[in-house]
Amino acid sequence: MAPNSIEVDPAYDIDQQMIQDCEVCCQPIELLITEHDQQIYVDAKQEWE
Repeated sequence: MAPNSIEVDPAYDIDQQMIQDCEVCCQPIELLITEHDQQIYVDAKQEWE
């Protein structure tokens, strides 16, 4: 597993589900972006999981 970076725009991306290609292997990654207690969380998983 290798780290990836993403940009999150708090004005538009909170409570959104997105698909983004992995920077390392180019496979799609499903991202769920949430906010709780003024902290932003990103849950990432591969589409086939």
